[in-house]
Amino acid sequence: ISTDGENIFLAGTTPNSILGTNMGYHDTFWIKTSLNGGTLIAKQWGDENFNIFQSSCFGAGGVFVGEGGSTPDLLGYITNKVSYLDPTTGDKVWEKTLAGAGVQAEGAACDGEGNAYLVFGSTVYKFDSLGNQIWANSSGADVQSNDGIAVKNGKVIVGRGTYGTAEIRMIEASTGDSVN
Repeated sequence: ISTDGENIFLAGTTPNSILGTNMGYHDTFWIKTSLNGGTLIAKQWGDENFNIFQSSCFGAGGVFVGEGGSTPDLLGYITNKVSYLDPTTGDKVWEKTLAGAGVQAEGAACDGEGNAYLVFGSTVYKFDSLGNQIWANSSGADVQSNDGIAVKNGKVIVGRGTYGTAEIRMIEASTGDSVN
């Protein structure tokens, strides 16, 4: 869930239909509502696979969304995508597929400069509103879960749990260098 102060944006996943026939096992959806909850725009995307919108944030006049996908048998995630949506229409302005093995998009945060920071597994990516990947920072750790991300005072803060531990990871927002 994200907001621009005047509207609420909800990105998620459904095994059912929101706007017609479900295209696969699960489709992604995006809904824009007024602050009182009235639906203004609703969009649904999918293919024959298991598509998952899991994180979003509003920044630079648009909505950044992190997406993971899998084959219908759920044996492994096959795609990681970052999309940028036009908040007035809900249309995808751009979509980027990330390299490497697919994992779930576990968090998104936007800064005041129009950038988004998205967590996929042990890697944090920074994108600008034009779709340029600015940097990627991988902890290389065996990550069980990244449970949150925030941007504050020039730092990207990621809360994560590895097998048996929990910790906070900090990254310089401008350079992508690890602080700890």
